[in-house]
Amino acid sequence: MSDQRITVQVAAASPIYRRGIAAVLQEHGMEVVASAADGDQLSAARPADVVLVQPELPGLAAALRALATDPDHPKIILLVGPAEPFAVGAALRHGPAGLLLQDAGAEEFEAAVRAVSAGGGWISAPLVPLVLPLAVSGALRAAIEDSAAGTLSRREREVLVLVASGHSNRKVASELFIAENTVKNHVRKILEKLDLNSRVEATLWAVSTGLVDSNERK
Repeated sequence: MSDQRITVQVAAASPIYRRGIAAVLQEHGMEVVASAADGDQLSAARPADVVLVQPELPGLAAALRALATDPDHPKIILLVGPAEPFAVGAALRHGPAGLLLQDAGAEEFEAAVRAVSAGGGWISAPLVPLVLPLAVSGALRAAIEDSAAGTLSRREREVLVLVASGHSNRKVASELFIAENTVKNHVRKILEKLDLNSRVEATLWAVSTGLVDSNERK
């Protein structure tokens, strides 16, 4: 793996909060390349590997749509706090790679950014029961209701269990003794079969169906 530092954008309404998160990440060897107070600033900011963003940020929807078309496709982590449920639910539709408690400790911030940057996902354990009702609608609800049909193969379920446990594609490949590109293909097929948009939604599906115990996740 390259020794290149992970680059991060921090988008939050409070400048004090942004500076605090930036300090934590920089202490752990990451480079904070931009700080944004709203969606317009986020869209105009220097590209980064990972974007940490509060779901209630003004103008966020347009910014996330713009990021989705970025050829480098930065990974999005939602910083979830006392936001209105609607804001979190709306942001989930844009397929974030992670959901992180906005008052999480420094070690969890570092772990989440590194996991997502490496191609994995992240959900802070306390958020699963809070976020699940927001995500269990539309395609995700239909996928859960149809889960008894056994649409996933045995190998796809093995991959999903590891993905839902927070493993990157490289780690899944190592655990299952398969190529990393094979893992990517399995993840793509899992999302297609379940009509889901992201690893976060796949994780919530796995928890909802009992495939993964939320208390046993990393």
